[in-house]
Amino acid sequence: QEIGIIGDNDPRSGQFHFAVSFLYIGNLLFRVLHNLVFSWIRPRFRVYLSMICMMSSMFIISILIFVFHFHQMFLIYLSYILGGIAVGTFEANLISSITLLGSNTKVWAITGLPLGFASVSVLGFLLTSVGVPVIAIYIEVWISLACGAAVFFWRIPAFEIKNNATTFGVFLNNMKAFRLWMPSISVYSLALMLDMCVLSLFSGLMLYIFNDSEVPLFGVNGSVTLRHDLYFAMFNLCATFGDSLSRKLAYDFRPRHPFLYLLLSPIGAVLCISKIAILGWLGVFLIFFANGFIYALTTRHIDSAVRHEFNL
Repeated sequence: QEIGIIGDNDPRSGQFHFAVSFLYIGNLLFRVLHNLVFSWIRPRFRVYLSMICMMSSMFIISILIFVFHFHQMFLIYLSYILGGIAVGTFEANLISSITLLGSNTKVWAITGLPLGFASVSVLGFLLTSVGVPVIAIYIEVWISLACGAAVFFWRIPAFEIKNNATTFGVFLNNMKAFRLWMPSISVYSLALMLDMCVLSLFSGLMLYIFNDSEVPLFGVNGSVTLRHDLYFAMFNLCATFGDSLSRKLAYDFRPRHPFLYLLLSPIGAVLCISKIAILGWLGVFLIFFANGFIYALTTRHIDSAVRHEFNL
């Protein structure tokens, strides 16, 4: 609505949805491409670069679009492309940058990821449910990123792992040596891929299942309802709790096969598509609990079974 698109029948609606998809496309591509496009930058500085990309994305949306009312479609493409590059680049390089600080540091770092997400997905829906304008959320993200960059600069010691994809040539050599790292992570990679398919689908699909101003909690014909934004604030709170709790538990418990936790994903998916809204809270908890456990098991396994120079 902010850029003048009214309803799905507007000719620009399809363009807008396509532009938004570049967040996911950029994220997918730059999970690998950060080692190519940013091969001239050390992993620690790629973290800063990813933050700058996301801050630029937030600036375009909040200032250029909301404040100055620039409604050109290319700004939507640019903002979401920058967001995708940021997300795809940030995570791997952050984790690589703190590897030498030990597992205790890493477990709290990866637990912080879903908590940061909650500052938008939970707090954002709570704020909009009481009438706070959406622009406040984009500004909050911008400020949080600036604070995060400052903490990373002043409080996190700088380490460099020798031959850890620090240049394009080193990255190619590491890829050629795939027999030294691929076999030990293949099962974890497959489990994480399947898990992320379910997570990505159902974290967004629910917004289409329950898209009215009031959400019936006990079935489509139920009389007990909750305001849309308040329901999804609770929905995302359940997701955050499942994701953050399981990441910590994965480092406390004895490691088990990742597919054991993957069994929770289809159970959660069935609960989400049951159209009984209150079961959606349990469903998303299970989906994100599985994701957190598999993610943390993977990082824990990589630290113990893969040489440090191959962890990026």
